[in-house]
Amino acid sequence: MPDALRIDQANLVALWVEAILYGAFLILFGASIYVLLFLKRASWLNKMMALVSVLMFALITAHIVCDVVRAMRAFTQSSNAMDFYGDIAEPSEWAKTIIYTLLSLLGDAMVVFRCWIVWGGNPLVMVIPCTLLLLSVAMAALVCQAISALTPAQEIFTEDLARWLLPFFALTFVTNNLCTLLIAGRICWTTRQTQQYTSGDSRLWRVIVMLIESAALYSIALIAMIGTFVAGSNAQYITIDALCPIIGIAVRLFEIQDFEQPLILIFIPV
Repeated sequence: MPDALRIDQANLVALWVEAILYGAFLILFGASIYVLLFLKRASWLNKMMALVSVLMFALITAHIVCDVVRAMRAFTQSSNAMDFYGDIAEPSEWAKTIIYTLLSLLGDAMVVFRCWIVWGGNPLVMVIPCTLLLLSVAMAALVCQAISALTPAQEIFTEDLARWLLPFFALTFVTNNLCTLLIAGRICWTTRQTQQYTSGDSRLWRVIVMLIESAALYSIALIAMIGTFVAGSNAQYITIDALCPIIGIAVRLFEIQDFEQPLILIFIPV
């Protein structure tokens, strides 16, 4: 059954959605840099997280610039926009894939790092998240290799790509949700042991709610991506382009959730 959403229409909508989310990310990016470097004294952790923020900003910006350039080429330089977007062997399509995989791995590494900090590097706790991250790196390499081997005649939904792409999405989903649960569990356990918060203090629950909301935002986007890809719908172009700024938004939400003291600094000396 033909897809009701044409590939050129899907990519236009994807660019529009990505632009809106990119604007939201820019606001959070600026706020996170201010919190990490200016509101609090610049510790080694703050500097490192600010550097990661800048790297994410560069990757997300590169992705949307690539989409803008592709749209201009498709509708002003190409004789047929559908043929242009349908050519998955086009170099700019490879560039988008590489940018997305790097951004996804950076987001996964950040949530694993936070889990490592909160749990004090406990090897028994971190063995599974670290293993999942390493598997994601290996799967990302296979995805990029599969993309580079595709021919213009093939579609994005080909089995040659799906066999690596879907496990990559699944690993990212599991890694983020597992680390979120581990961080939230550690926060609850630590605060109960130290009695650092009273029952009337809502800060603990604000932190946990923000953790869950950040993870839920990314998880819902991943589920939408997996669902549209499995269904063979061109709407997957919308979901995967939206994922790039959503990764940045989810990470930045956690960093600026508390302007008085970033939660992660509770567990380490600064």
